[in-house]
Amino acid sequence: LVLINSSFYSEVKDNSGNLNTLPNYVTVLKHYADDDITVHKLTDINVNFAHGENYRLLMAEHDMSLFKVVVQAVGRVERRDTLLKTEIFLPRDVFRNVAFQFAALSEDSANEVVSESMSLLNHRLMEECEKLSQSQSFSDAEQRHAFEQAIVENGRRIDAVHKRVLKTDWINQVRAGKLEYLELCNLFRDSDSFTDPLRWLEKLQANSLYVANRQMQSIHHALFIDRQQGNQTILLCHKRGPDGLVHRNYSALSDFAGGAREYRPELTLFPQYRNDVDFTPGNLVGELIRECN
Repeated sequence: LVLINSSFYSEVKDNSGNLNTLPNYVTVLKHYADDDITVHKLTDINVNFAHGENYRLLMAEHDMSLFKVVVQAVGRVERRDTLLKTEIFLPRDVFRNVAFQFAALSEDSANEVVSESMSLLNHRLMEECEKLSQSQSFSDAEQRHAFEQAIVENGRRIDAVHKRVLKTDWINQVRAGKLEYLELCNLFRDSDSFTDPLRWLEKLQANSLYVANRQMQSIHHALFIDRQQGNQTILLCHKRGPDGLVHRNYSALSDFAGGAREYRPELTLFPQYRNDVDFTPGNLVGELIRECN
């Protein structure tokens, strides 16, 4: 069995890519109905599923839908090959999503019946997912917690400094006709910030105005997150929230074991409409997307 890539579509995302469908509306209503703490009224429900809490919920349903496809495919292989000699190849993003879903299911004891009823091959798949998670996570919860806190705190500091300095002070200097600040501001749009972060940081440090600003210097080493944490290499993920879904704070990150979805900033920077992107040499957008992949 060879799966080439993860599907963009699912029971949640139809062929049009539109989330505002009747089945999705029913799905959201079911989740609200299962809430034993808060009483919800229909007038309180936002029917726009393109962002916000409903979007977060539907993306979790989308990931689970893709997980079901893989589990069913593996189960069909086992029914056809009782000697279990078949080799199964899964793309990296599919494998990681399966690992996230298995981890989420294992947190609730009520899901034990699901794992116990799985086929032998799917049990093997679950074991491989556990190994994958352990290999790309911190060795203990204390390290993970410290990392998560540092990420949130650094994010707040970066946002505050950029708001005060970049978006206010330096922009006002540009409006006053000081072109040296225009060059500095344009550095923050440099394509190297996506494709070659180390080179981009060197460019920043080569600018005398940037070096002279103490506030910018205080956050310089926090602009990028090193996947190598001590002697461990972690996978950067969106933190799993208390409800088991991706954390409501998009900036909250964790390792594989503490995450709910892989952190892929390139999908935020660029649209996922690959058919509409020109990948011919010389097209900047196409080249950037290719580099980020």
